[in-house]
Amino acid sequence: MGIYVISSRPERGGAANKWSVLYSPNGTAPAATPVQPNYLPSALVNSIVDPLVIVVHGYNNREQDVFSAYAGLAGLVQGKESLPKYGFTGTIIGFDWPSGYLNVLDPSAQLRLYGSDLAAAYGNGAPCFGLFLNRLTTALIGKNIRVNLLAHSMGNFVATRALMDDPSVASRITNFISFAPDILQSDVDLPQLQSCVDNMAGKWCVNWAQADMILMTASNWANMFLGTERYHGDRLGQVGLRPNVDYGDKITAQECDQMLSDVGATSFDQTLGEWRSSTEVHCAYWRCPEFMKSVAAAVK
Repeated sequence: MGIYVISSRPERGGAANKWSVLYSPNGTAPAATPVQPNYLPSALVNSIVDPLVIVVHGYNNREQDVFSAYAGLAGLVQGKESLPKYGFTGTIIGFDWPSGYLNVLDPSAQLRLYGSDLAAAYGNGAPCFGLFLNRLTTALIGKNIRVNLLAHSMGNFVATRALMDDPSVASRITNFISFAPDILQSDVDLPQLQSCVDNMAGKWCVNWAQADMILMTASNWANMFLGTERYHGDRLGQVGLRPNVDYGDKITAQECDQMLSDVGATSFDQTLGEWRSSTEVHCAYWRCPEFMKSVAAAVK
C-alpha cells in the first residue's frame, strides 16, 4: 500500500504543461523521477478502487510536506487523522504543484511568497492539473469509478481554474470538496464555474471558518497589494456563500468554526460574541476528526 502523487514541480521535470507520476510506499518523496513526462502508467489506473479522491494542497508547502500530508490522509502515517479511519475504502491520489516555502513571520517576505505561489498556481498548477485530470478521467470511463476532488486553500484556485479551462472534465467529477478555499466569494457567481458545478454528478461542498486569520488578512490583503484583484474581496473560505442567494442544491456550505475548535485551533469569545482569530484554523482541518468524517461520508 502506498500513494501516487502527480508532480508539476520543475525539479521533477515539470515545465510548461508537464507533470510526472511519482509513487511513495510510505509518504517519503522518492529520489528518482520518471523520465517520461505526461505519462499515465497503467499501474496507476488499474490500482484505483472506487471511490477516488484527488487532493490538491495550498500555498507555502515543500514537496516533502505535501507527501507527508497526503500519506497521512491516506492512512499511511500512524497517529494522523485519515479518511480510512472513518470508513473510506477507496483510493487517494495527490497533486503537487510548485508552491514555495517560508517559515518566517516577516510580512514582506510572506507577501512575496504569496505572489510567487499565486503565479505558480495560475501558470503551472492549474494547466497541469487540468491536463492530468482530463487524462485520468478519460482513462477511467467505463470503470465505474467516482472521481472526487478535495482542495485546500490555494489548491481551490488550481482546481477551479483547471475546471473552467476545460468544462467537459466537470461531467466526469462526482463531488468537489473545498476546505478553507482561497478564492473570492464572488467566484461562485462566475457563469463558467457555475456551469462546471452543474455538470458534476454530485455537489460542490464548501467548508469555511470565519476565524481563519490567514484568509481574513494575509490572503485578502496580499491580493490587494499584488493587484491580482481589481478590488479586494472576502475569501470564500472565511465568509462562506453569499447570504440570501439561492445557489440551488448543487452547492452547499458548512461553517467549521465549532468543529475546528475541538482540535484547539480557536475558541469562542463569550464577551465579544465571536470567534477569536487564529492562524491555526487555516490548516486545522487536516487534523480534525469531524472534518475527516464529513469528507469520508461525502465521497462514500
